[in-house]
Amino acid sequence: MSLLPRLRQACRSPAPAGPLGAKSTPSDLNLPDPNEEANIALLSGTIIEDPQRDRSRDGDPITVLLISFDAPDEKARRAAAVCEVEVPDEIADPQRGRLRAGRRLVVIGRLTGAGGLWATAIVTGRP
Repeated sequence: MSLLPRLRQACRSPAPAGPLGAKSTPSDLNLPDPNEEANIALLSGTIIEDPQRDRSRDGDPITVLLISFDAPDEKARRAAAVCEVEVPDEIADPQRGRLRAGRRLVVIGRLTGAGGLWATAIVTGRP
């Protein structure tokens, strides 16, 4: 089953804020070298719709999650955004019982050309 229409919004993480952003430098955080190619994304948010089973462009089984996250604008006003996350079933299956609307989770993955996220790991919050 496919999500109709699929949301394709870019996932951008807001600038670090609070004590971590104030006291740390990129080298302290062990970030990738800007001169090297890196496509690593970390997204923390809430599943806003029940997961949908689908197939990747290569035909492999995936689970599609719509994740809502805090995305303040340039004036730091609170706002929410949504990102479509494609999770290979071999990653989703061990946690399938916990993947449902309203559940918080963290996704590690790579940004896709369509503005979504291809998950390489997920961690769900406690019940």
